[in-house]
Amino acid sequence: MAQAVAADPAVRTEMATGDRTGEVQRVAERMRLATGTAYVVVIDREGIRHSHPNPALVGRRIEEPVIALDGKTHVGIDPGSLTDSANGKAPLTAPDGTVIGEVSAGILERNVSQSLWTEIPTMPAYTGAPQLAGFVVSLVLARRLKRMTFGLELASLLQEREATLHGIREGVVAFDECGRLSMVNDEARRLLGWWHAAIGEPLGEILPEGRLRDVLGGAAPGIDQIVLTDEHLLVANRMPVRVRGRHIGSW
Repeated sequence: MAQAVAADPAVRTEMATGDRTGEVQRVAERMRLATGTAYVVVIDREGIRHSHPNPALVGRRIEEPVIALDGKTHVGIDPGSLTDSANGKAPLTAPDGTVIGEVSAGILERNVSQSLWTEIPTMPAYTGAPQLAGFVVSLVLARRLKRMTFGLELASLLQEREATLHGIREGVVAFDECGRLSMVNDEARRLLGWWHAAIGEPLGEILPEGRLRDVLGGAAPGIDQIVLTDEHLLVANRMPVRVRGRHIGSW
């Protein structure tokens, strides 16, 4: 704000010619009111005010040095005549470029505090919305990653199961709840001669009537059932499989 007023042609011309008409006060006040700035004070090289929100102070000397005569801008906290303020000072130059004073503009500390308390209720909305969005995105990503990793875990478990079932020396056969073949390992195919048995094929189509079919199908319950085939004497056990109380098949 101080730089804008210092660059105003009317202010520069009037200050260079002594501000005989009081135009500087009118321009400074018009700009102050338009921007909501607490004060805009135009000062000559001798420290005499040519504008001020309090007209009684126009023409009176400031107490501090005119520091912007060094040609640089300055910012800081100014105790000033209107109480503490955040202040900016800009060098004021004549049309020929000579430094002839400074422009001091500021915002009162109490106004900043009032603005802060006004903005505090809206801060949760600004901070809460990104946090909520971040939470939703992280939840979606977590679920997606869980599905991806679960698929990898499941594939690993299946690979381990296959390696275990096909590596043991016992025959293992599984049927679903409808009595269809759902799994058979290599040893079971060798012991039972099921080289052509297909997954999904019903037990009744794989085996003819007899003790082996009764044991595998559950018609002959009991543990360590003795079963005689054309080539082997087998000890068979059948175990129903239930999940949450629901029958889903047997081993």
